[in-house]
Amino acid sequence: MTSLMMTRRKKMRRCNAYFALALAAAFFGCDSSQRGAYNAERAEKFYAEAQADYLAGRLDAAAKGFAKVVKANPANASARFQLAVLQQDSAKDFLGALCNYREYISLAGESDKAGIARERMAVCEKELLAHLAHKYNLGDNAATLKELELARADLADAAKNLEAKAATLLEAEKCIATLERENKSLSSIVRRMGADDEDVPERPREIKKLETSQEKVAAKELSVNKEALALFEEEEREAAKASTILSPPPEKKKEAKAELKKSVLPEIDKPQRPAYYVVQQGDTLRKIAVKFYGEAKAWERIREANKVRVPLSGSIRVGDTLKLP
Repeated sequence: MTSLMMTRRKKMRRCNAYFALALAAAFFGCDSSQRGAYNAERAEKFYAEAQADYLAGRLDAAAKGFAKVVKANPANASARFQLAVLQQDSAKDFLGALCNYREYISLAGESDKAGIARERMAVCEKELLAHLAHKYNLGDNAATLKELELARADLADAAKNLEAKAATLLEAEKCIATLERENKSLSSIVRRMGADDEDVPERPREIKKLETSQEKVAAKELSVNKEALALFEEEEREAAKASTILSPPPEKKKEAKAELKKSVLPEIDKPQRPAYYVVQQGDTLRKIAVKFYGEAKAWERIREANKVRVPLSGSIRVGDTLKLP
């Protein structure tokens, strides 16, 4: 009995040495970013309370406190390590300790403290096997111990499969979030395309130079029309002076006059479609299409001709210069 107690004391001293080494590695072995993350975890209220219980020797209360921290924040690696140590050394809950060691390694697998966690896991596995052998009176039954080893291997494989499924679920959640953002963007475009009668927002822009060039073109066309009209009137006067013997009947004369006027003079009353158009207040692509093409569906032709500056939604702004195909 005394030998058994001495053995247990040796184990406790060894576990305490492991724990002290873990704390030292956590403080001195981590870089500044890791140390900052651990400090943030330990600054939580429940963690501080559990740590106070642990330092005061209230191990059961400390274990409950760290379990409360893990429940509130499963990603708190420091709380998981502390809880695993208490479960292994104090509560003798070897299975729970193994689970928390595995979770800690998955959260902080690249830290120096993770190596200590792996060493404690190996000790915890042996203690779990010994505990099960003693509980079920297995003695030194080698076959049973081998079955337990196989069960441990199956447990490790199940844990790996669980981690893989969790990673797959995380990727699926990311894809769903991306699809939701794209759907929201497409819905916004559809709503903007449907707002045909909305006023175009103003955008200050200097267009004096373009307006001056358009005025010059209009003045040039007007001067050409005046010259054609003067030529037509001169021909009429010359025709009036000619002999009336060969003159056609009044009806034919009127028709010829109308044909000549139609061929010489452009249709001044009809609006001419310019090569370019500057967007005005209140314009939309559909209104511009009706104005110059006589039908609203021609807005797609205008958008296609100006696809460099006009988005798929067809939104335009005051001051934009559009090419009219």
